[in-house]
This record gives sequence, structure tokens and C-alpha cells, in this order.
Amino acid sequence: MSPVTTVAQASHTQQGTKLTKPILQCPQRGLTEFESCIELLIALRDAIAGHQHLLREGILHRDVNVNTILIAESYTDGKTDSRGILIDLDKTSCANEDPTYSRPHSHLDDLESFFHVLCWICFAYMRPRQRVSETPYILADWNSKSVGRACRAKKAFFADPLGPQKTDAVSDFFCAPFRKLLQNLHGFFRPYAFAPLQPPPPLSEILSTANEDYETILAMFEEAIREVGALPQP
Repeated sequence: MSPVTTVAQASHTQQGTKLTKPILQCPQRGLTEFESCIELLIALRDAIAGHQHLLREGILHRDVNVNTILIAESYTDGKTDSRGILIDLDKTSCANEDPTYSRPHSHLDDLESFFHVLCWICFAYMRPRQRVSETPYILADWNSKSVGRACRAKKAFFADPLGPQKTDAVSDFFCAPFRKLLQNLHGFFRPYAFAPLQPPPPLSEILSTANEDYETILAMFEEAIREVGALPQP
């Protein structure tokens, strides 16, 4: 079990999505300990929805990575329900505060980080709990200690469309809906990766499209979840 001090979790119901606080005693696993494709997708979707609710409260997480997303299990009527939770809010900031640098950090940066997390798992894992023998070239330098080098590597990832020459490196465990999701997310973030930095748009302008941005990203995950759920299960 992993200790949790501050948690953002979203639960999905027929009435919509709401932010809840999970029972701290429930079993929790790291995101890379996912047990199925659909569990991974649901965990990421829930974490993104939780991130959206934080933003609505004026809080920007600013530290989305593979270690700040957990899979939490709850038991109801003898059934196990796995959800995604977003933890470690110690680096959060007020979403409306004036930036002290040229380009304001916004929800789009955090949403792109969710995409990076999905990419890391799809390219670096053969299946649950089994890493590939060597770090794929696509992920080279993503975790460099040099911030500039890591940023350049991630920007280079957006230089060309995410075609089969790249997605073919994804393990067959991650079925066709994953490749489609990766391509859709890549297409969404690519224009932002090469947006001109000067003059930077005011944060208020970037946040004005936040609801639409979350709806677009969450819809992509929902589509992938439906498509994976429709596939024959092993």
C-alpha cells in the first residue's frame, strides 16, 4: 500500500463526474502495476478528471508523472472496482497567478504530461509489470537530468505525425485502440508544442478553453475504453 496525504479522485456516474476522497485504507498500486489495458485507461481517465476538478477549484497540479498517479481498489458488494487517483499536491499553484517567467504553466502542460505518461508505459512496457529490455529510442532523454535536454527530446517527438513507424514499437499487448489514442493525443498536443513563445498569451486566455480541452481529451479516453471493452477478453 502507498501512503496518501492529499488525493484528487474522480468518480464517474450517470449524473456526471464528481470529485471524491477515497478511503485511505483501500489498497493502492503504482500506475505501472496495472493489470489490464482497460484498468490502465480508466486510471488515467480518472486522474485527468480529478485534475480538471482541481483546476475548477483554482488549483493547478504542476507535477503529473508516472509516480503521482495511483490505482486504488475499493470493494462493493463483493466486487473490486479500480479507480485512478492523483496524488502529491505539494507542487500545486493557484491557476490564476501571474507567471514569473515568459511562458505560463497551464492545464495544457499538465494534460500533455498525462500523454507523456501514457507514452512511457506503452513504449517501455511489454505487458503488466514487464519492462522492455532497453529503453526505446523514442523515450531516449525524456528523463534526462538536464531539463533542456528532456524538453528538446519531448518536442522532437512532436516533429512528425505519430505514424505506424513509431506506433509499431508499441507492444502487441496494447491493442489497436491504444495506438489510435496515442495518435489522437499526439495530434491534439502537436500544435501547442510548436506554438510561438513570444509574445506569450496571458494565462487567462489559455484557461478560457480549459473546459473544451478537458472534454476533448476525456472523450478520447472514453472512446478507447469503449473500444477496448468491446474486444474479446483473454
